[in-house]
Amino acid sequence: MIVPMKKIHLIVQKKDVAAALENLAGLGLVHIEHCQIPEGKPVECARETVEILDQVLAILSPIKDKKQAERCGDWKEKATEILDLQALITQHKEFIDKRTKRIETWEAWGDFEPQDIRDLAKCGVFVQLYEVPASVKNVEVSAGAVLQEIGKAKGFTRYVCIKEGDENLPYDRVYPPPVSLSNLKLLQAEEETELGQLNKLLWEETTYFEQLKKIRDAAQYELDIKSAEAGMYDYDRLCFLKGFIPEDHLLDLQTYAKKQEWGVLVEDPEEGDDVPTKLKNKEWVNLSKPAFDLIEILPGYSEVDISPVFLVFFTLFFAMLIGDAAYGMIFGLLTAFVQVKFGKKIPDKTPFFLMYLLTGFCIVFGVLTGTYFGQAWLPDSIQPVVPWLNETKNIQLVCFVVAVIHLTIARLWAFKQKTPSILALAEIGWLLVVWGMFFVANYFVLGYAMPRFAVPMIGIGAALALFFMAPPWELPKKIGQEAIPFLLGIIGAGTDIVSYIRLFAVGVATVAVADAANSMWGVASLGVFSYVLFIFLHLLNMVLALMAILVHAVRLNVLEFSGHLGLEWAGVKYQPLQKTLQEA
Repeated sequence: MIVPMKKIHLIVQKKDVAAALENLAGLGLVHIEHCQIPEGKPVECARETVEILDQVLAILSPIKDKKQAERCGDWKEKATEILDLQALITQHKEFIDKRTKRIETWEAWGDFEPQDIRDLAKCGVFVQLYEVPASVKNVEVSAGAVLQEIGKAKGFTRYVCIKEGDENLPYDRVYPPPVSLSNLKLLQAEEETELGQLNKLLWEETTYFEQLKKIRDAAQYELDIKSAEAGMYDYDRLCFLKGFIPEDHLLDLQTYAKKQEWGVLVEDPEEGDDVPTKLKNKEWVNLSKPAFDLIEILPGYSEVDISPVFLVFFTLFFAMLIGDAAYGMIFGLLTAFVQVKFGKKIPDKTPFFLMYLLTGFCIVFGVLTGTYFGQAWLPDSIQPVVPWLNETKNIQLVCFVVAVIHLTIARLWAFKQKTPSILALAEIGWLLVVWGMFFVANYFVLGYAMPRFAVPMIGIGAALALFFMAPPWELPKKIGQEAIPFLLGIIGAGTDIVSYIRLFAVGVATVAVADAANSMWGVASLGVFSYVLFIFLHLLNMVLALMAILVHAVRLNVLEFSGHLGLEWAGVKYQPLQKTLQEA
């Protein structure tokens, strides 16, 4: 559920602003909304400090096996050293990349000394290099010239032409590098050695990583305080701060404000207020939080929290998209391994519990369909628990049924949100359209007979959706503005139903790739490579299956379902001013 918020206005004396903000941060309950844009030198200095430290931490964070933590002296000097060191490393990498390409180009020509070519030119003997299309069989040269083929590659034949004049042949001339191939390789080796030394120096700097993190947290806190102060209105000797606080913590603030002798005005949020969203759910519903955090979405304060429905259908989609009991077992074991190995460093165990739930249902679905590393290789003794699910037409029907149930929940939820307004009837209309399109999809895709009431259902639904899309006095204007989007919405209801067939398509593809991987096992003509292919294809299949979850399972929830519910994911995260600092 979305936690109800109250809008508060805090009034303090100007001389007490700094202390009041410190105390407010200690309370850690008020999400501040600036009354004016925070500007000024203190804010800019604090923001610059955070940006510099973010850059430094982004450099040090990916380095594994960091050196034992130590304290640094002047952090600004240390940050400058690290940034300069990283700039040098980047420069060397660019030089190495460019030289690598040059070496690859000239290895086809062989090792020679370009200076010799320049010296011969001074004596009137010109050595020219050419790349001629392989389709050209006879390369014409002037009398007295010597033409020597060097080699062929990528549709070209390479030639060296030695002659007296410096006139070009009618082909693509290639000019030699400044130094020989052996010298290029020598320079490359020296550059790589220097890069290694720079990387070692950068690793030495990781000893300050932990302290720089704490300094960065302190800088962020200072930025928050300075921004809050600069964002306040002031009048005479008073300053005014605006913010939001969870309704269930309002009494805590009022009690604290009375003790601190602050003035507090409490209001209900109004339309147009940028109210932050805070979600609070039961533990089982909270399992959906890692998925929301991963894709960085949050419902708006005036919207609804779909976490319970999201979790149920996301779990179902996960099981259907992967659909392999063996893959599910591997994902579950990997999750358990990560938890055992790194669990102590991860305070929030919710992602692990979510993965156990997802992989558990994946295993169940795989058992129902009899899928264990594919299906084709299984002996007759291993049969699916529900063979009906392995029939193409049946599983497609399941996809459509899941679709209509999912979208029905969305439309009924939207109806409840609009009740008791007469505009809620528009949602009933759209619900009828969805069900009508369900029967249409079954007819065109699966070949089932369409009920006689299906087309009238769509017509009645469309009429309700059209005539109750707006209040009566706004309807003529609204119809004129929304006519084309409305028609597209009717068509979209059908495409939304059909889009759920992706659950079938991706699931079938996963099984097909697994069967293809199994067919590689022990192929005599491939030798040992057949086993490598077997492992590689299964690993690739598992990676693609996980990517499908991010693409399809998430899409069906945050686009199709949310679109029918009218959810725009316009939420602002509840981030109260708070002091969570450690000693730097």
